[in-house]
Amino acid sequence: PWQLSYNHPDVLALREKMKNILRFWLDMGCSGFRVDMAGSLVKNDPQQNIRFFWQDVRKMMDENYPDAFLVSEWSNPHDAINAGFHADFMHWFSGYDDLFANENSFFRTEGKGNITHFLDVFFKQYAFTSGKGYISLPVGNHDLQRIMNGNRDQRDLEIIQVFAFTTPN
Repeated sequence: PWQLSYNHPDVLALREKMKNILRFWLDMGCSGFRVDMAGSLVKNDPQQNIRFFWQDVRKMMDENYPDAFLVSEWSNPHDAINAGFHADFMHWFSGYDDLFANENSFFRTEGKGNITHFLDVFFKQYAFTSGKGYISLPVGNHDLQRIMNGNRDQRDLEIIQVFAFTTPN
């Protein structure tokens, strides 16, 4: 009973307050926002009504701050971009670990890893988002093991960077 509907007047008022905070920082010269856990800000949201909030934010940004950029850590570019984000960090799926994190990951000098699962997931998402927004593949952040951890040499790191910079978005 303590949870309110996404369109309850109190929730709508909170959304406006949140947009005012975004406006404050954009007016101060902020170039945009990275939103951690963007798809899970609302508890028990099987219909993903949170997307209405982000679509509203995007509309406000497009109208008043057209050069500002909104990137999510949703890890589902299809949902994130449809919710209004310009880009999404795609890393919370098992194919990502196959590239960088597993002991036998694809980007290891030993060459024991397999990129197939990653490519299957990536190109499925790419088909949904191409021309609408961007898929971002982080090579490390506060939630992930840094790519330098483990047995990586300079050549491994260079190849990872080339892959990250040339992956279609």
